[in-house]
Amino acid sequence: MSEIRFLEEATGDRWTGVRLLHSTASDSTGQPMRLCEAVAVSFNRRVALSSDRLACPGARRSLALDEDDEGLALQMSEKAGMPVRFARQIIAERPRLEDPPKALLLGNIEEPDVLVGYLQPLAAMKVLRLWQAHFGTSLHVELSGFLAVCSCIAAAVRRRRADDQRPDEPSAGQEVLRPG
Repeated sequence: MSEIRFLEEATGDRWTGVRLLHSTASDSTGQPMRLCEAVAVSFNRRVALSSDRLACPGARRSLALDEDDEGLALQMSEKAGMPVRFARQIIAERPRLEDPPKALLLGNIEEPDVLVGYLQPLAAMKVLRLWQAHFGTSLHVELSGFLAVCSCIAAAVRRRRADDQRPDEPSAGQEVLRPG
Protein backbone atom coordinates (compact mmCIF):
# COMPACT_ATOMS: atom_id res chain seq x y z
CA MET A 1 0.00 0.00 0.00
CA SER A 2 1.36 3.43 -0.90
CA GLU A 3 1.99 6.08 1.75
CA ILE A 4 -0.66 8.29 0.17
CA ARG A 5 -3.30 5.59 0.21
CA PHE A 6 -2.40 4.65 3.79
CA LEU A 7 -2.90 8.24 4.97
CA GLU A 8 -6.10 8.67 2.97
CA GLU A 9 -7.54 5.53 4.54
CA ALA A 10 -6.33 6.46 8.03
CA THR A 11 -7.66 10.03 7.96
CA GLY A 12 -10.53 9.97 5.48
CA ASP A 13 -9.05 13.04 3.77
CA ARG A 14 -7.05 13.54 0.57
CA TRP A 15 -3.26 13.49 0.37
CA THR A 16 -0.80 14.17 -2.42
CA GLY A 17 2.90 13.63 -2.97
CA VAL A 18 5.45 16.24 -4.00
CA ARG A 19 8.81 15.41 -5.54
CA LEU A 20 11.40 18.06 -6.36
CA LEU A 21 13.21 17.25 -9.59
CA HIS A 22 16.73 18.30 -10.47
CA SER A 23 16.10 17.73 -14.15
CA THR A 24 13.53 19.31 -16.41
CA ALA A 25 10.11 17.78 -16.88
CA SER A 26 7.39 18.40 -19.43
CA ASP A 27 5.08 20.98 -17.90
CA SER A 28 1.51 19.69 -17.70
CA THR A 29 -0.07 22.89 -16.43
CA GLY A 30 0.11 25.01 -19.58
CA GLN A 31 0.17 28.15 -17.46
CA PRO A 32 1.95 29.72 -14.50
CA MET A 33 0.63 28.38 -11.21
CA ARG A 34 1.04 28.94 -7.47
CA LEU A 35 2.40 25.94 -5.57
CA CYS A 36 -0.69 25.72 -3.35
CA GLU A 37 -2.85 25.68 -6.51
CA ALA A 38 -0.71 22.89 -7.98
CA VAL A 39 -1.18 20.92 -4.74
CA ALA A 40 -4.96 21.35 -4.99
CA VAL A 41 -5.01 20.24 -8.65
CA SER A 42 -2.79 17.25 -7.83
CA PHE A 43 -5.50 15.71 -5.65
CA ASN A 44 -7.31 14.89 -8.93
CA ARG A 45 -4.48 14.38 -11.42
CA ARG A 46 -0.71 14.24 -11.64
CA VAL A 47 0.90 17.65 -12.17
CA ALA A 48 4.35 18.42 -13.56
CA LEU A 49 5.29 22.03 -12.94
CA SER A 50 8.46 23.50 -14.35
CA SER A 51 10.17 25.86 -11.89
CA ASP A 52 9.98 28.76 -14.33
CA ARG A 53 6.15 28.37 -14.26
CA LEU A 54 5.98 28.71 -10.48
CA ALA A 55 4.03 31.97 -10.08
CA CYS A 56 4.06 32.63 -6.33
CA PRO A 57 6.85 34.82 -4.92
CA GLY A 58 6.66 33.00 -1.57
CA ALA A 59 7.06 29.58 -3.19
CA ARG A 60 9.86 30.87 -5.41
CA ARG A 61 11.65 32.12 -2.29
CA SER A 62 11.05 28.89 -0.33
CA LEU A 63 12.35 26.74 -3.18
CA ALA A 64 15.49 28.89 -3.67
CA LEU A 65 14.34 30.21 -7.04
CA ASP A 66 14.27 33.86 -5.93
CA GLU A 67 16.45 35.66 -3.41
CA ASP A 68 14.45 38.91 -3.16
CA ASP A 69 13.31 38.68 0.48
CA GLU A 70 12.91 42.48 0.68
CA GLY A 71 10.60 42.57 -2.34
CA LEU A 72 8.57 39.73 -0.85
CA ALA A 73 8.38 41.58 2.48
CA LEU A 74 7.08 44.70 0.74
CA GLN A 75 4.42 42.65 -1.12
CA MET A 76 3.34 40.87 2.08
CA SER A 77 3.17 44.17 3.97
CA GLU A 78 1.02 45.78 1.30
CA LYS A 79 -1.34 42.84 0.81
CA ALA A 80 -1.75 41.95 4.49
CA GLY A 81 -1.70 45.50 5.86
CA MET A 82 1.11 44.78 8.29
CA PRO A 83 4.32 46.66 9.02
CA VAL A 84 7.21 45.71 6.72
CA ARG A 85 9.31 44.78 9.77
CA PHE A 86 6.76 42.08 10.68
CA ALA A 87 6.86 40.71 7.13
CA ARG A 88 10.68 40.64 7.21
CA GLN A 89 10.63 38.72 10.50
CA ILE A 90 8.08 36.19 9.21
CA ILE A 91 10.16 35.60 6.07
CA ALA A 92 13.37 35.22 8.09
CA GLU A 93 11.69 32.51 10.19
CA ARG A 94 10.49 30.46 7.19
CA PRO A 95 12.83 27.78 5.80
CA ARG A 96 14.29 27.81 2.31
CA LEU A 97 15.94 25.15 0.18
CA GLU A 98 19.63 25.47 -0.55
CA ASP A 99 19.43 24.14 -4.12
CA PRO A 100 16.52 25.04 -6.39
CA PRO A 101 14.64 22.30 -8.23
CA LYS A 102 14.19 22.46 -11.99
CA ALA A 103 10.65 21.09 -11.75
CA LEU A 104 8.09 19.64 -9.35
CA LEU A 105 6.02 16.50 -9.74
CA LEU A 106 2.83 16.35 -7.67
CA GLY A 107 0.07 13.78 -7.23
CA ASN A 108 -0.26 10.10 -6.45
CA ILE A 109 3.41 9.41 -7.17
CA GLU A 110 5.97 6.86 -6.03
CA GLU A 111 8.69 7.98 -3.62
CA PRO A 112 7.53 11.53 -2.92
CA ASP A 113 9.87 13.87 -1.06
CA VAL A 114 6.92 15.23 0.92
CA LEU A 115 3.29 14.28 1.54
CA VAL A 116 0.72 17.07 1.79
CA GLY A 117 -2.80 16.76 3.10
CA TYR A 118 -5.52 19.36 3.45
CA LEU A 119 -7.17 18.04 6.57
CA GLN A 120 -10.38 18.59 8.43
CA PRO A 121 -9.95 18.84 12.22
CA LEU A 122 -10.89 15.20 12.88
CA ALA A 123 -8.41 13.98 10.26
CA ALA A 124 -5.67 16.20 11.73
CA MET A 125 -6.35 14.65 15.13
CA LYS A 126 -6.02 11.16 13.58
CA VAL A 127 -2.62 12.05 12.12
CA LEU A 128 -1.46 13.32 15.53
CA ARG A 129 -2.71 10.13 17.19
CA LEU A 130 -0.89 7.98 14.61
CA TRP A 131 2.29 9.92 15.34
CA GLN A 132 1.91 9.61 19.12
CA ALA A 133 1.03 5.91 18.97
CA HIS A 134 4.11 5.25 16.86
CA PHE A 135 6.65 7.50 18.61
CA GLY A 136 5.16 7.96 22.10
CA THR A 137 5.64 11.72 21.97
CA SER A 138 3.82 14.80 20.74
CA LEU A 139 4.34 16.11 17.23
CA HIS A 140 5.48 19.72 17.42
CA VAL A 141 3.94 21.72 14.61
CA GLU A 142 4.68 25.30 13.67
CA LEU A 143 1.86 27.14 11.95
CA SER A 144 2.10 30.17 9.70
CA GLY A 145 -0.43 31.95 7.56
CA PHE A 146 2.36 33.06 5.21
CA LEU A 147 4.37 30.74 2.95
CA ALA A 148 2.54 27.93 4.72
CA VAL A 149 2.58 25.11 2.16
CA CYS A 150 5.69 26.10 0.23
CA SER A 151 7.99 26.73 3.20
CA CYS A 152 6.82 23.56 4.94
CA ILE A 153 7.65 21.60 1.79
CA ALA A 154 11.09 23.21 1.74
CA ALA A 155 11.64 22.42 5.43
CA ALA A 156 10.56 18.80 5.04
CA VAL A 157 12.80 18.24 2.01
CA ARG A 158 15.79 19.80 3.80
CA ARG A 159 15.16 17.64 6.87
CA ARG A 160 14.77 14.49 4.77
CA ARG A 161 17.95 15.19 2.83
CA ALA A 162 19.83 15.79 6.07
CA ASP A 163 18.48 12.48 7.40
CA ASP A 164 19.59 10.74 4.18
CA GLN A 165 23.12 11.90 4.98
CA ARG A 166 22.90 10.06 8.34
CA PRO A 167 21.73 6.54 7.49
CA ASP A 168 22.17 5.39 11.10
CA GLU A 169 19.53 7.95 12.20
CA PRO A 170 16.25 7.29 10.36
CA SER A 171 13.87 10.16 9.75
CA ALA A 172 10.93 10.18 12.14
CA GLY A 173 8.76 11.70 9.42
CA GLN A 174 9.64 8.91 7.01
CA GLU A 175 9.09 6.19 9.61
CA VAL A 176 5.62 7.27 10.63
CA LEU A 177 4.42 7.45 7.05
CA ARG A 178 5.45 3.95 6.07
CA PRO A 179 2.40 1.70 5.93
CA GLY A 180 2.55 -1.68 7.54
